[in-house]
Amino acid sequence: MNFFKGMKKLPYPGLRNIKTALSMVICLCIYKSMGREGVSMAAIAALICMQDSVEKSIQIGANRVLGTIIGGVFGIAFTNISFIQLHEAIWMLVFFILVVLLIYVCNLIKKTESIVISCVVFVVIALSSDMDAPLVYSINRVLDTLIGIVTAFLVNRFLFRPKAKEPVIEAIPEALPEEPANEEPPQ
Repeated sequence: MNFFKGMKKLPYPGLRNIKTALSMVICLCIYKSMGREGVSMAAIAALICMQDSVEKSIQIGANRVLGTIIGGVFGIAFTNISFIQLHEAIWMLVFFILVVLLIYVCNLIKKTESIVISCVVFVVIALSSDMDAPLVYSINRVLDTLIGIVTAFLVNRFLFRPKAKEPVIEAIPEALPEEPANEEPPQ
């Protein structure tokens, strides 16, 4: 008796699936060849940034870098405050205030897509008790994120390229933070 008889043929993996896996493996190769730690952050960035269009990859990547930078800055601020011997309740209050401010800043600059990664980076830095150099850690996480984003972008752009909705150069300004308008208050 043939168990598989009558079953539908399974679909092949899609190109985005293959490009995602390839981007992650390229990150592994880059880090292995450099003897560098932090490959998981680069591979995760590549995973998240591989989108169905190059434009979306750029936008997701820009939000991820911005969020990583903001979370790193807040994490560094918190670790510097934590070196002062604070009562545990005050320490938690400072943590609470910084999370509120971090989310507020992302909302203020209209980058709500960066909130989650900002908070993740902040928590990792703020709650890592064995971290000797939060600034170095933050810089390395931004670098790891950039390597993953660039890898995903290059794979998405040059291998099995999806149909572009608009030229890539035109998509870059849309992914960057907007400049606040200089409007005069009503009189």
